[in-house]
Amino acid sequence: MTVNRCLAVLLLLFAQCVCAADPMESTIPIAIPGQPLGEALRSLAKQADLQILFDSALVSGKSAHALSGSLSPRAALATLLRGTNLEALEQAPGVVVIRRRDSK
Repeated sequence: MTVNRCLAVLLLLFAQCVCAADPMESTIPIAIPGQPLGEALRSLAKQADLQILFDSALVSGKSAHALSGSLSPRAALATLLRGTNLEALEQAPGVVVIRRRDSK
C-alpha cells in the first residue's frame, strides 16, 4: 500500500470517528432499581452499551436510588454518582472510568 493510500484510509477512518454520535449523549430508555452503586453502574453499562470501569473499593457501601426514564448515559451517571465523592471520566468513546473526585 502506498503512503498516499494509507493516508487516505486513515483520513476516512478519522472522519467516521468524528461523525459518529457521542454514545454518552444519545438518549436511551434506562431502568435501574435502587441497589448498591456497583450493581447500578454495571446495569447502566449493560443498558447503555458502555464500559464503566471502577475499583469495587470505591463504590463499596454506597447505594444508588432507582433511576428510570429516557436519559443520556452522561445524565444517568451524574444522577447515580450524585452525593458521592466520585466522578465519571470519559477515557474514549464508550469507555468511562469512575474515580474519587479531586478535592480542589
